[in-house]
Amino acid sequence: MYKDYQDLSNEERAILENFLDTKTAATQDAAASIGRFPLVINHQGLGVSFEDNSVLFEFLASHGYVVATSAYQPEDSECFNIDSDLVRSIKDMEFLLNALHDHPNIYCPKS
Repeated sequence: MYKDYQDLSNEERAILENFLDTKTAATQDAAASIGRFPLVINHQGLGVSFEDNSVLFEFLASHGYVVATSAYQPEDSECFNIDSDLVRSIKDMEFLLNALHDHPNIYCPKS
């Protein structure tokens, strides 16, 4: 069950902070590998956090996949959580697919 940070116990906060401090092999602004790679478009889920699948994304990227996601936030900017509007989320995913479809490092067959 999802909890706001302020509702976590001290033990839960320590576990979360430890997870968020975990070192990964991800590198900001890393040079792209040569070649074309399959695209995975992700949606974190309606109303959940951004970091839920970060380890999975790093694993997929290290095995030749390009992973793209969006913030999926409400249009009114009322909060920074992932929005629970499914229709708008689908439009965000369509935008990502269209924006990345012809990227030179992405293999995305024409439908």
